[in-house]
Amino acid sequence: MRAGSAFSGRRAPIVWIALLGSALGLQPRAFADPTPRERYWKDADASALERALTAGGDPADREDAALARLAAQTQATLGEGADVPPLSRIVEALRRGNLEAASAGRKAFDGAGPTSSDTDGVRRMLLASLLDARSGHDDDALRRLVDGTHPVLSRDGSALALLCAALPGDDRQLISGLLRAALTRAGALGRADVVTSLAETATAIDADAGALALVYGARILRRAGRPADALSLLDGAAATRVGRTRPMIRLERAILAWRRNDAATARAEATPGDANETPWAYEALLRAGTSCAVVPAPPLLPHEGPDDADAQALARALTTIGMAVRPEDVATRAAARSTTPGDPSFVRAYLESLGVARVETAGDASVVEAALAKGFPVLLWCPRRDGERFTDRPMLLRGHDPATGLLCADEPDPRRIDIFPSAWVKKTHALIVAPASRAAELAPWRDGIAARRGTRVADGLMALFGATPETAGPALEARPPEFEGDATLDFYAGYATYVPAIAARDPARLAAASAILRRSSATVPVTALERLMRAEGALGSDADPALAELGEAAREGGNSAWIEITRFVILGSARRHVEALGALDRARALDPLDVRTLYFRSGTRRLLGDGPGGRADLVRVLERRPDHVPAAEDLASSFVEDGAPERALEVVKRLVAADPAAGASRRVRQLRQRVEARLVRKARSADDLALLATSPEPDVRAEVAWTASSFETDAAEALLRTFLVDEDESVRRRAALAYQRPSLTDRAARDGVVLATLLSRLAADPAPGVREALARALGRVDVTAARAAVAARLSGPGADPSVGVRATIADLLTSASGDVGKRALVGALSDPESAVRTPAIGSLRRITGTNEGFEPDDPPERRGAAIAAWNRRLATGR
Repeated sequence: MRAGSAFSGRRAPIVWIALLGSALGLQPRAFADPTPRERYWKDADASALERALTAGGDPADREDAALARLAAQTQATLGEGADVPPLSRIVEALRRGNLEAASAGRKAFDGAGPTSSDTDGVRRMLLASLLDARSGHDDDALRRLVDGTHPVLSRDGSALALLCAALPGDDRQLISGLLRAALTRAGALGRADVVTSLAETATAIDADAGALALVYGARILRRAGRPADALSLLDGAAATRVGRTRPMIRLERAILAWRRNDAATARAEATPGDANETPWAYEALLRAGTSCAVVPAPPLLPHEGPDDADAQALARALTTIGMAVRPEDVATRAAARSTTPGDPSFVRAYLESLGVARVETAGDASVVEAALAKGFPVLLWCPRRDGERFTDRPMLLRGHDPATGLLCADEPDPRRIDIFPSAWVKKTHALIVAPASRAAELAPWRDGIAARRGTRVADGLMALFGATPETAGPALEARPPEFEGDATLDFYAGYATYVPAIAARDPARLAAASAILRRSSATVPVTALERLMRAEGALGSDADPALAELGEAAREGGNSAWIEITRFVILGSARRHVEALGALDRARALDPLDVRTLYFRSGTRRLLGDGPGGRADLVRVLERRPDHVPAAEDLASSFVEDGAPERALEVVKRLVAADPAAGASRRVRQLRQRVEARLVRKARSADDLALLATSPEPDVRAEVAWTASSFETDAAEALLRTFLVDEDESVRRRAALAYQRPSLTDRAARDGVVLATLLSRLAADPAPGVREALARALGRVDVTAARAAVAARLSGPGADPSVGVRATIADLLTSASGDVGKRALVGALSDPESAVRTPAIGSLRRITGTNEGFEPDDPPERRGAAIAAWNRRLATGR
């Protein structure tokens, strides 16, 4: 073949491919014009996509065109017509903050049968998961993601990106958080294909959140024994999309290469560059050489919560020395001893029962390194933040690399790195375990100072699991001279003081813990708990020193939601609300499923003058956690302040329905009373009051009764009458008192039904206070039957059993009561109680001008003579 031939050199393969494509009537993909969706996948220009799809006029493009319009325009609307595509209708409802309408739209497509494509099915699945989570059904959302139609990035990426671009930012964030949580669940189930799919899906939604998902997914896969799958995540198309040179992604590739004995790649990937978290990891891996030996163990699957971390770690340690133990076996044995797997006394007893040799140690990295070098696994405990508290959590160490100074840990939480410097062992306590056959090999470490320190730490921490946790700190503070000023024991004394102080909300003990931990932090390394205590100690007129401590905690251990929330608290206390809002945004990016950050953000937005934004956050909190009392309280109060108590009452009712126990609390009852009191004052008719007549709060029903009496309408009086049979005495009494109003006494005089009701309640009500109020009301009714009924309750066979009621009636009767009243008063002169005789003779004196010599406190014989005189007076009609 002569030089210059078209088929010579490196061009030949390209030309052959071109000719072959021409012969088959195909065009190479590289030279084809990209479709509108492909262009959107690259440039995210939603406006251009909408124009292209609308101009094309293909009915199949209507959904994407509508989503593109929503993505391109913040205020875009799609109208109310039946031709609005189903997914777009749901997205638009979510943009309006109308979860109810969005959920109704979901029901429509749930019942619409199969989708027209796998991509449509994936989008429906993702949107349904979002709606589950928005409604607080996180478990349903995660199950749907793990078990549903799994996205394929090359096929579904642009469609998912478009869907999420059209959603509000908070919803995009929530989807990202769900995908990361679903990664852990899929990993726990051993579903590697799902882990890969979900991690890649996250990159289509958001670059930063997608990078986190890739890292979590790669950690899950690597720890589960699938390093090739982990590398494909970290080095494939998804990584390219979010930025494969990001420090966190490079670090994971470096660790993967190091663990696979590829030191050159590890060193190349570990170039620090712009890394602002865990710089020690990059620096250590730059020294990578031959990979260290690691104690063999089965693949490590993640678990979703921290509750079983102690059982998981202990079971895994035993598994590595050849004992088949399951975490549930450990948990069951601990429960049988009425304790938890984290209790050092349980760990000791359990290992003894299995014949396992052990050595407790603390604060000495050389002992841990030596044990790992001999192939013994080491359980290492270190207080770290889990949820809202610091907890002494274990991890299993299986290797130490002298070249890098790194320890290799079994870390089931994909959010956490699984290496750390050996020097950090200074503030930990550990347990070396070995089968009985190798017990003698532990002898060199049994009698050293590290072992004595480890025993003291374990002994001191036992109290935390007993009836007197507050004794743990003092027990660790008290120590022999050889441990005077020991930083490890100081650290655990501070931790053991801090834990019960936080649980009891005891400021004095918390201050004591802070002082101890600030003292221990003078010795490196400085732990996250010590950083937190130093931050609190630095608080004053200037928040910057405290913020600097948190910054160091994030730099050394990696940032986390709790660090950003603490940063928010410090900034908020310093009235730096704009910066505080930024801290909350970062916290939400790290943990979008946590409603606390939404609640905190609502208050901060309101402080910054964004009332609607603050209220929207409260609504979202209550959608996910309808039993969130502070959010309900704030939202109801905001509606009351805006003159919309009806909406406030709906908030309270939903809270009570979600959590009846909270509804019975004083705090919620008082909230309801405040809201309903505003509604009562706002009422302008009986219909307005009818909604409050069934309030569970007696004070409110009493106020409704009193207000109803002022309206002077048939409906209002009918409503008032229902309160005469209320279950609460105070309500019945208030209603009875209301009938003293002139308009109502006149009504009772002309309306037989009203009068009959009052008379029957006077005779039947069990409460003296209510009968007294009814007597007062009936005493004003100018009807013979009313006067007779009241008089009959004063004396004779129908006399009221209550002294107070009889005394009130005696005082009420006047000349207007006629002869029946005078006879009842004369009969009351024989009442056994002076408290009744006194007002009775007073009324007779007012009617007749004489007392006929009757004194209520005279001896019986003298009273009898006076009563006889009164009876003669009645007989003569004077």
